[in-house]
Amino acid sequence: MTDYKPMKGKRALITGGAGGIGRATALEFARLGAEVWIVDIDRKGGEAVVSKITARGGDAHFICGDITEEAVLKDIHKQVTAGRSGLDYLINNACRSRGGILSDCSFDDFNYVLRLGVTAPYMLCKLFLRDFNRGAAIVNISSSRHLMSQEDTESYTAAKGGIAALTHALSVSLRGIARVNSVSPGWIETGGWHEGEEGFAPAYDTGDRGQHPVERVGVPEDIVGAILFLCSPSSSFITGQDIVVDGGMTRQMIYHNDLGWTYDPLEGRKARDEKLSRSQKKILRKAIRKQRRALDPEQRKVWDGSIEQQVLAREEYRKADTVFCFVSYGGEPETRGILQDILRQGKRLCVPRCMEDGIMEAVVLESLDQLESGMYGILEPKAGLPTVPFEEIDFAVVPALAFTKDGTRLGQGGGYYDRFMEQTSAFTCGICYRQFVIEHIPTEHFDQKVQAVVCEIADNA
Repeated sequence: MTDYKPMKGKRALITGGAGGIGRATALEFARLGAEVWIVDIDRKGGEAVVSKITARGGDAHFICGDITEEAVLKDIHKQVTAGRSGLDYLINNACRSRGGILSDCSFDDFNYVLRLGVTAPYMLCKLFLRDFNRGAAIVNISSSRHLMSQEDTESYTAAKGGIAALTHALSVSLRGIARVNSVSPGWIETGGWHEGEEGFAPAYDTGDRGQHPVERVGVPEDIVGAILFLCSPSSSFITGQDIVVDGGMTRQMIYHNDLGWTYDPLEGRKARDEKLSRSQKKILRKAIRKQRRALDPEQRKVWDGSIEQQVLAREEYRKADTVFCFVSYGGEPETRGILQDILRQGKRLCVPRCMEDGIMEAVVLESLDQLESGMYGILEPKAGLPTVPFEEIDFAVVPALAFTKDGTRLGQGGGYYDRFMEQTSAFTCGICYRQFVIEHIPTEHFDQKVQAVVCEIADNA
């Protein structure tokens, strides 16, 4: 990078400058003598970059703000231009992803990314339109993802495609005012370029490196080099262009069974379908929780009584010696009557205790007084009580937000009961209100079914 002429007397504005490519750009521009203005929502990271620059004798300023907000953009312009002479370099780097269609990226999420990655760069160019110094350069950071995609990246990919198109549009509109180009990074390892990540050591296998024709993964300095070139007099005849810096990845043709590449369409389809199922389950959970909150409490009491009677009347329950039953919470059917009957009948009662990472254990109770508020505010057994191996349980009462008639279950999303049912041979009985016995529930490979579903209407038992 020492090939580039020093930037002494030049002024640069870099969005997303607190970490990653933006941080590397800010540090290098300052090293070459530019006065650097950094904008980011990460206050700690932004202030750390300024401290590094000033400690080395450089000139840097930090503005903390969310550039998806117009007021923040106007304040940036006001601060940068106050009593100072114009702007030489605008680096529109800030962007992020909020997923895509398979992960239920919402209207607001999608438009937030567009405001961050497209609208904000446009508005900054507009605000500084009369402040660019002669020979000014604007560099927008796009991505090789505007040329090729992975699934569920629509928010980010659309923003990067938008900034690439905005680049050539601005280059025409700003002729004689500033040159406008973009850089499209490929896989750039930014670990170590965020506050607190000093000493980061990436672990790559031979495939990570070898899939790139240059046989290595990119680093922020690779992108900084391209940005510096586009800001230098050496690129004075270049505007409206996009430079792809990806180690050749977008030029690597991929065929099944060529150079060690393989593709299993069934596995690919399965992974996509499961991702879609997760998104659909998330939407369904939200809708059912809302319906639960709207239920009439007095009507629920009647339903709870009916559900309790049907569970206690089941032959599998009557024959069971050890019974596992959840302790109801929130909008779940009331289980206190079932718990009390288990104790009255002299059966061994065990209830769940939820721990971290979706792990649950079955804890023996001799009295309901042994319950206390635990994880998520759910009543759980007090510490120190004995546990029961799952294989010793004969009958289990299982909660859910919804079931299908054949026992497919929509849980809360933690995976506790799926892991439990996978490990027990107990007869599993799901309980819920009739309106939450629905036609279809999206499934993933780990989802477990219950053997019976009981609701307040007996013919669905």
